[in-house]
Amino acid sequence: CWKHARRVYIPVMVVALLLGLLDGAKAIGLLDLPTWLTTLPGAAMGMAWLTPVAAMLLLAAIADRALPAKSATQA
Repeated sequence: CWKHARRVYIPVMVVALLLGLLDGAKAIGLLDLPTWLTTLPGAAMGMAWLTPVAAMLLLAAIADRALPAKSATQA
């Protein structure tokens, strides 16, 4: 499906990790979430991470298709 899977899943997982850390810090009272994050679709249901992760998936998939495939010796 992907030319080079790492180009797609690493950026997506990094975004999910960062948003998860922010949400965890909010849950234990260390900080308040930024306004832009609390106004995302699904934020009231604890799903504020979904829109940024989906956007990163789309961008990473486009980049994966635009960049050349890595050869077996470069992997």
